[in-house]
Amino acid sequence: MLASLTPSSLLLASGLTLHLWDHDCLLHATCPALLYLDPVLCLVSVTVMVASAYSDLVQNGSLLLQAVPPCVDLLGLKQGLNSLCGPGGHHELHVWALAPDQAVASFHLYCTGPEAYQDLLAQAQPLLNRHGVKVFTVQPEFGVSGASGSCTLSCGPACTGHLCCDPREPKIGS
Repeated sequence: MLASLTPSSLLLASGLTLHLWDHDCLLHATCPALLYLDPVLCLVSVTVMVASAYSDLVQNGSLLLQAVPPCVDLLGLKQGLNSLCGPGGHHELHVWALAPDQAVASFHLYCTGPEAYQDLLAQAQPLLNRHGVKVFTVQPEFGVSGASGSCTLSCGPACTGHLCCDPREPKIGS
């Protein structure tokens, strides 16, 4: 509040000083300090306004860039997810701030079935809350856990033609 009142107060002080001072002194430049009063107070006002807006600029910039909020321990969150579902049990973890006080996360979770997904989701919620993430989206992937570069969808031969990869292809890197 002080930062928003300062420029107006300085403007009023400058105007009042120049109005109340002897006009002959200003016209004949016998008081050089008064000649620089208005520009100096104007520069002080601009400095106060820029300094007060800097923190908002940084905060809004990190929101626009979808940076990891400073309140979230990303390394601790990754380690917690690794201990919960194994190092290959999740991927695509993204954490960003939706608002200055609201962290959001999304990740993919490998599961053997819907029951396992519900169990892992119930265990993941307190973990995410402990690390400052209150809102999250978990994308389940049913099938083989952590099979990088291969199909992880277990739907059988009936849907083989609809997959993005051929399940008969050898795994990449093997």
